[in-house]
Formats: sequence, C-alpha cells, structure tokens
Amino acid sequence: DAWIAALEAEIEQAEIAVDTAKLDLGYTRVLAPVAGRIGLAQYTVGNLVGPKSKPLATIVSHDPIYVQFPLTQREVLQARRDIKAKGGNPQDVVVRAKLSDGSLYDQVGRLNFIDVTTDAGTDSVTLRAEIPNPDGILVDGQFVGVVLQAGTPYRISFP
Repeated sequence: DAWIAALEAEIEQAEIAVDTAKLDLGYTRVLAPVAGRIGLAQYTVGNLVGPKSKPLATIVSHDPIYVQFPLTQREVLQARRDIKAKGGNPQDVVVRAKLSDGSLYDQVGRLNFIDVTTDAGTDSVTLRAEIPNPDGILVDGQFVGVVLQAGTPYRISFP
C-alpha cells in the first residue's frame, strides 16, 4: 500500500509539473490586440522578458488611421455657427489630410472625437478624425495638414 501511495503521489506531482509547463508555454506566445504594422523588435528569441521589461515592439493600426489636431475654442464656435447657418450638421464635417508635398490625400475622413477639456494655455480643444488608409500612405506620427469641409460645395459664377 505504501508503494502504491508513493506512485500515486509521483503521478500527481508529474501532472502538476505538466500543468505548470503548459502555463509557462502559454506565456511564450504574445498575441496583439490590434491588427497593424509592427515596428522594430526590442528583443530577440531567447531573451528573458518580464513585467518590468520595455515593450517588445510597437504595433500601429494603419487602417483606419487617426489624425489629431487642435482648434481654438473661437474656431470651433465659428465653425458650428457657419455650418448651422448653412443648414448643415456639425457631425457631417468631412476631414481631408494635406500631405507634405501639398497634395490632398485621396481618402475622406470624419470627425469621431472632440475632447471635453480645453488647454488653458492655448484655449484649444483636441479633435480627432478617422481616415481610411488602405494603401498605408499615412503613418503614425506623420505631420499632415488638416482641411475641414462642411456642407455641399458650390461654385460662384461671375458675369
């Protein structure tokens, strides 16, 4: 009986060791919560990393991409008045990115966020637009100009 009890104890220890190994193995594969492009890896296979390690790499979602920009409270109020005066809806504002070569990016975005606080030093509020980026032309951290369009464009004819 003692011999059987000892074997059962060894089996139980082996099962615990297998469970621990499975748990450890589960931590060797890191899945990203977003799809996108990955930057330069900070570690290579075999490096020991833990909770206090630097990030393994940076992943940036590239389609759609977000463009953040500030507007002064005066500009925001004036834009809202102008849009309403023309019968438009401030939520229908179209956002275009102006690239460094001066051309307009061919994709059209929409505002999806206006911050709830104002920077006291600049009297500006941060806005964010979501712009489709299927070809990856826009990249994270890139500086672009922002063109806001509201309502239906119209042409003025002179005699």
